[in-house]
Amino acid sequence: MDWVVIYEAGSLLEGQLVQGRLDSEGIPARLRYEALHAVLAPVSTRVEVLVPAEWAAAAMRVLASGKTPDAPEGGA
Repeated sequence: MDWVVIYEAGSLLEGQLVQGRLDSEGIPARLRYEALHAVLAPVSTRVEVLVPAEWAAAAMRVLASGKTPDAPEGGA
């Protein structure tokens, strides 16, 4: 299975929020980052969010909706 980058987050926390949003929609997602850097500087680590290639379009639609996992029902 080929995984593609669909989002680049500026921190581990942001990447985890995006991953959680995709997971909540049933879209498999994983994070890719330099582990040591994430531990030493978790606030400013570049994190890539990846999904299987066949899920990329659906993932982009979810992210384009602007809703985050903790957003109110009316949207973000």
